[in-house]
Amino acid sequence: MSKQKLIGDLQQEVQKLTKAAGRSAEVRLLKQLFSEVNEQQFIKNKQLEGEGYLHREHKPKDVVAFLIRFRDKDNRGLKYLTHDWSDASIDNPLRYEEVISNAISEFWECDKLYTIPYKLRAKLIEFVVTKTSFNKLGELERPHFYYYTIKDGKQEQIHVYSGWSSDEMIEWAKNNFESDPNCDDYWIRKLIDPFKNIIEIRTGKLIQYFQDYVSFIYGKEWPNFSPFYCKTLKTARIFTDVPMILGGIRQLLESSKNYSKEQKKEPYLKVMYAIPETDDSEFGLRQIIIITDLDSELAYDKKFLMSGGNFGKAYNYFRGLCNWSILCKRDNEYYRLNLLSDIDVPDDELITEQEVEGFTHILTFYGQ
Repeated sequence: MSKQKLIGDLQQEVQKLTKAAGRSAEVRLLKQLFSEVNEQQFIKNKQLEGEGYLHREHKPKDVVAFLIRFRDKDNRGLKYLTHDWSDASIDNPLRYEEVISNAISEFWECDKLYTIPYKLRAKLIEFVVTKTSFNKLGELERPHFYYYTIKDGKQEQIHVYSGWSSDEMIEWAKNNFESDPNCDDYWIRKLIDPFKNIIEIRTGKLIQYFQDYVSFIYGKEWPNFSPFYCKTLKTARIFTDVPMILGGIRQLLESSKNYSKEQKKEPYLKVMYAIPETDDSEFGLRQIIIITDLDSELAYDKKFLMSGGNFGKAYNYFRGLCNWSILCKRDNEYYRLNLLSDIDVPDDELITEQEVEGFTHILTFYGQ
């Protein structure tokens, strides 16, 4: 058994004991001892992060600045890998060789400018740069990335074996000299639409993602469970690594489900989308707000939450992509716990009771 799994299992046992025995001296001692183990694991994780093994720096603004290039109307590079070439000059129409050359140049330029998570960077490289090749064993290797979807109550992994620099695309371009892959049904279905769904929560998609995951996670125990979804969810549009964000959200919902089962009560879920005001002239804000219980009590600090279990996994999914705060009650006072932030804020901030509707997760993204 790995150390991480052992710590996660111990954390769950401590949580069960705490709920069963309240704040007895034995439980307090156990939590104190476990916190010392957590502290060592937390320090080790920070050291690994510093050495580049777990994550690059947490810079969610860089993610948006990079991904927005696939939509930017002012360039002839990455944009034309996801949008048709109809706005190009009639007298100087685009050709595949020019498009891919400009796109690769812009990609490496952005790669130097922006710090994004490794997994997202790997997907972009496969989509833009990676060529078809043969490995040392003589096996054919094509560009490859994948994402998850929920189908018939099961999670499936969908693989895309293609890219703009693949042999298949190059051959197609030779045989379709003046054609645009963005206007071709085959390429839209096989490559372009899947990639768009990976780098952007597109309008109308967020509510669909939540409905699918709620059915997948809660459906077996509570087939008639009906969360509250704010109407604004349908308007959400966020550039990010969508599979990673959905992976983190799944961990939050799994934690909520487990808590409801342990407490033997019906689950609660309210999901909202908001665009808060900001003084930032370059980047706007986008927030996904998830209330998983009307009881906002939380007995643990940041280090305890981050050491394992569902929240520890969610942290790894969200890092580099969005800021993450929890609104909760602890020791009869109300707090905002800042688990991930790209600005200098304290781990715990005292807030008013009126600000806490329930146990609330706030995921904050940037937009342009």
